[in-house]
Amino acid sequence: MTVRFCGPTLKELQRTWQQAVRQGHRRLILHITALLQVSEGVPPEEVAERVGVSEGTIYRWRHDFLLRRWDSLRYGTSTGRPSTLTPRQKARLKDLLAAGPLAAGHPTACSSVLVLQDSM
Repeated sequence: MTVRFCGPTLKELQRTWQQAVRQGHRRLILHITALLQVSEGVPPEEVAERVGVSEGTIYRWRHDFLLRRWDSLRYGTSTGRPSTLTPRQKARLKDLLAAGPLAAGHPTACSSVLVLQDSM
């Protein structure tokens, strides 16, 4: 099934895409890019390859946009395991990563999780 978006919808998608780029919202950029390409007549399998998602994801995004419109482009917070690091530990980790393993007293410049654990 070919889907074409009308002028106002295209303009709003492009505006939303530009805002996502400014904010660095990678997932939304890919989502809108896929919708725009599908609207241009690019086959979903090709769009999937271009944006790095499955073909099923392209069909789901298209279907969801047709049903829910702009609400389909809203992402909530990602669920997952909460961070176990305290703010102080996060700051220390940031400093360690910026300084590198040599500054922490390790014999090589190779970094790994084990080196970080040892330094914490």
